[in-house]
Amino acid sequence: MEGEKKELNRVEMSARVNDARKKTKLYSAIITVSVIGSLFFSIPPVLMQTNTPQSYLRFPFYVLAVFFSYKRYSIGKVLAKLVKENIVCEILAETFELETYLPGGCLPAEQIDESGLLGGCGRCSGSDLVIGKYKGVHVEFCDIAVDHEIKNADGELTYFNVFNGQWLEIALKRQLSSAVYLAERIGSNSIRGSLKMQEVTTDSDAFNKKYQVLAKDPQMAFYVLTPHFMEYVTAADAAADSVTYFCFMGNRARIAMGRKDNERDLFELGDIKKLKKKINLDWLRSKINSDLRYITGTLDELLRNEYLFGGR
Repeated sequence: MEGEKKELNRVEMSARVNDARKKTKLYSAIITVSVIGSLFFSIPPVLMQTNTPQSYLRFPFYVLAVFFSYKRYSIGKVLAKLVKENIVCEILAETFELETYLPGGCLPAEQIDESGLLGGCGRCSGSDLVIGKYKGVHVEFCDIAVDHEIKNADGELTYFNVFNGQWLEIALKRQLSSAVYLAERIGSNSIRGSLKMQEVTTDSDAFNKKYQVLAKDPQMAFYVLTPHFMEYVTAADAAADSVTYFCFMGNRARIAMGRKDNERDLFELGDIKKLKKKINLDWLRSKINSDLRYITGTLDELLRNEYLFGGR
């Protein structure tokens, strides 16, 4: 974060969070009463007992509902900013040798596209870009949304979403002589950027049925896909409810974790009106740590590969 921004200590942050919870609860109650009031004056028997026009009776309640809905939304935005500038930064610094954290940043489309994992990246957006070192190894990750582009008969470009999730890159300790791709077999999904490669069959029939492995040099695939790593990929996929793509190329491992309708969004609070009973400092820290374990769990398993990371 920028040097001018004052980081809050635990007491200050806890006070801000408690204040946000109280205001959210109060505003939600006012919104509920306002909506009930507007519905009440919409009932025909009530309207028949007065000469006041229906629109006039309902208008004050609509104004209250809209005003306090905006106030509640604003609290959510302010709280999210506070969480990222303080709790997220603190937890990231505890886990990584943190070089960069940009809440509104993401990796460039060209960097995503060069892996070939998602079949071309016409447009890319995202958030929560993290760059640093984990256990001495350079890593980069962020939330991403990837769109493909189609040109119509008039030459106009249209976009359609193909992937939402997390993108993770980790620097290897050695340069691979040929690329290895791995992806779960889901309907028509395949590793689209891996043309002119041959499919590799492992010793596990169950793994072969569930995953597609492609490589120019099949032997390289066996260096990368150790038995333990294949077990981890299978178990992690079952637990994460997402589709995972891997690309091992050059001196980088690139991993896309998610799918088109993925709902995981790192370090985000979600709808604050649903969280008003949960919001406190401990809950927020637990939520951020849970998001981070989703990333570090994959990193830890990769770091166990002696061929890629030199005996770790």
